[in-house]
Amino acid sequence: MRNVPTAPSGEGANFRRFWILAVLSGVERGGASPIGLRHFNLMAYFANSVSRCYDIEPLDPTVLKERGGPLYPQLMWDLDRLVGMRLVRVVNLVIASEGGARHVSYAITLGGLNHLKACTELSDEMKLITSSLTSAAQAYCRARRGISVESMQTKDANISDPKFGNGDIVDFGEWDNYNATANAVDFVKSSVEPPFEENTNIAVNLYAQYLAKTAEVAL
Repeated sequence: MRNVPTAPSGEGANFRRFWILAVLSGVERGGASPIGLRHFNLMAYFANSVSRCYDIEPLDPTVLKERGGPLYPQLMWDLDRLVGMRLVRVVNLVIASEGGARHVSYAITLGGLNHLKACTELSDEMKLITSSLTSAAQAYCRARRGISVESMQTKDANISDPKFGNGDIVDFGEWDNYNATANAVDFVKSSVEPPFEENTNIAVNLYAQYLAKTAEVAL
């Protein structure tokens, strides 16, 4: 397993921004760009939780469980920094009467794609991380119309665990190595015959579709 830097500044901040660009490139390839902020947080959780299945470390093995869905305040801060760097653009910004953003969507720019390409070419490890995150994001985007906060909270193996309540930190790596979501994907992967490398993508896509189908049935 690879040791992914997660420091709050310096190289850690640079890596988080690279991570965001890799995920947004998957959104672009999946034809789902721009992506709304709520879906961005859901997708960030999804990519983190299945990272182990691609043999990479999650950017952050913890997430704040909120009634409105998984929340990554640090990534949202870095997302805005990428907008200032013109590597990501804001789309569909709606300002609420009290002055805050009621709705906002984000999309990677051409400059962002070129920056990501340069980062990817730095090492084989960066290439693997980019490929893995792009694949995870595409899997999410294929099922995005069905995935909701409700389906995550009721069916995702980590988030739905009753030991975590709203306001709790869901930990699937830092202090607790048990990652129920990754275990579910690994089980699906082991059930696909014959075994080959692409089974990871197949299993991750099937898990995303399971979350989406659950949401549709709930309607």
